[in-house]
Amino acid sequence: MAHVVVDLDQVGGPSAARKCAHVAEAAGLGASLNAGASIGIATAAMLHLTASVPGFASANESACFLLADSVLAEPLAVIDGQLAVPDGPGLGIQVSRAKLDRYQIG
Repeated sequence: MAHVVVDLDQVGGPSAARKCAHVAEAAGLGASLNAGASIGIATAAMLHLTASVPGFASANESACFLLADSVLAEPLAVIDGQLAVPDGPGLGIQVSRAKLDRYQIG
């Protein structure tokens, strides 16, 4: 099956990515999402986006494990080799104030 990778930055964000997934699905193409490296918050948002849009039916690209750390209080869960969609309130994550303070520039 032909496949497209939707790059979140190149298409203009989550709403545009969702539209791209719907177009790919209508065209009979598989789609996955690339959100690049993030400090954890964007990765959680990407997981929710891909879980809620049927057009994103295959593995999604995430470079979050290339980072030495993130600002999340707890790391994202990996289940059977895949990032799990956080299921707490909001995005399902908590940001560590101590890490934010430590990484603040200026």
